[in-house]
Amino acid sequence: MGHDKEDDNLGNQQNDEKIQNRSQTNFDAYTIFFVYVGSAGIIYLLMYFLFNSFPKPIIDGPDLSENIFCEERARYHLENITSFGPRVAGSYANEVQAKDYIMSEVKKIEKQIHASKQMEIDLQVTSGSFHLVNFIQTNFYSVYRNMQNIVVKITEQEESDDSFLINCHHDSVSSSPGIHQRDQCISCTIENISCLIPTMKLLN
Repeated sequence: MGHDKEDDNLGNQQNDEKIQNRSQTNFDAYTIFFVYVGSAGIIYLLMYFLFNSFPKPIIDGPDLSENIFCEERARYHLENITSFGPRVAGSYANEVQAKDYIMSEVKKIEKQIHASKQMEIDLQVTSGSFHLVNFIQTNFYSVYRNMQNIVVKITEQEESDDSFLINCHHDSVSSSPGIHQRDQCISCTIENISCLIPTMKLLN
């Protein structure tokens, strides 16, 4: 009888441990589930808030001030430049089409220049090389020939010590037109120039 009672007590203890372990497992599973769902919900709400906190895009129109950045105009440049496709350095798309488009747009902007400003446009053609030390564990030399740089300098008619530089490159890799990294910079740079030129606001 004593052994039977001990066996019963041991069996009950084991059952209690199983129930306790099962409850702990369920608790852990529910905790992980709610933490995961809660984290996903917080991230979603954060992204929703950030997405809807962007400023409203400015659309071009007759009432739009000339010195305000216009997303519609910048997007127009973006679509035109990417229409040339990938623009590898030395390719026709990069050295002729993209270059001609940028030069054409800059010269259009030049016609709107305010009397208080002056604008210089230069097309540089340069050749050279540079040494990349320990590039992929080798001594690598990059050589370029007849590379083109479009330089636009905007200054006040009166002398000023203030200046700032905006630069970007209009070539891309062979597998992409570079819409994200490069073309956005080009289109925004052209639009920035168009905002600076027609106003008497100082450049400082």
